[in-house]
Amino acid sequence: MGQFFQGIGNFFGGMPWQGIFNVLRIIFIVLDALLAGGFIFSVIKGWGMRVPLEKELNGSEGTEEGEKTAVFPKEKKHVFNTTAFKRHWTDVEQKASAGTAQSLHLAIIAADNLADQALKDMKLPGEHMADRLQRLTEEDFNQLEDLWRAHKLRNELVHTPGFELEKGEAEEMLRVYESFLRTMRALK
Repeated sequence: MGQFFQGIGNFFGGMPWQGIFNVLRIIFIVLDALLAGGFIFSVIKGWGMRVPLEKELNGSEGTEEGEKTAVFPKEKKHVFNTTAFKRHWTDVEQKASAGTAQSLHLAIIAADNLADQALKDMKLPGEHMADRLQRLTEEDFNQLEDLWRAHKLRNELVHTPGFELEKGEAEEMLRVYESFLRTMRALK
């Protein structure tokens, strides 16, 4: 057994390690140069895509930081599945027609969900409806403040135990949601 290890030691001891190290070093230098070149090439190609992506998300090109412009110009409205929206809106109207506090609450929640679905269908980014609403301007929907108020009241309904909403205010909120859906052409 000792001769075996001595033979292995002689084998590795006789290897030209310095030459092998130099060859490996050259190979890795060439690979590093290729990877660096590939990275620079990718950045240059990707940089050209930055402007169209920015334009799509912000709705315009060349606006100053923080300035909001219309996300959906009047001539380029999103196409919705109006049949599905109409069916869901009919459900909202049926809930509201019962006239009880509970049915109005359910109608408002359903209308808010429908408005949020329209915003999602328009590909507005955001985790919550409020994030998507922040992307809109008065140019997109001239009753934007009313829509915000309706959404905030919906949140109160959902998150505040015992929150009471007057029938007239609930009906006004439903009209705002309907107006939004019609303006965005989700409802005809």
